[in-house]
Amino acid sequence: MIAVIETLKPFLTVNDVAELAGVMPRTVRDWIKTGIAPRGTKVNGRYIFEAEDVVRFLKGENK
Repeated sequence: MIAVIETLKPFLTVNDVAELAGVMPRTVRDWIKTGIAPRGTKVNGRYIFEAEDVVRFLKGENK
């Protein structure tokens, strides 16, 4: 997972998070609605996530 951090963009889209998590983008959107997803920011109608937050989320670490 550490190697993944070094190659990630600093910010990830819903599709990026879905690909990393091995789920469909719809699942990530459901996570957003239910508060399960890592902290994200809505920009121009789309959510973006800091890569480090996503990695912590995928590793099961809470902030």
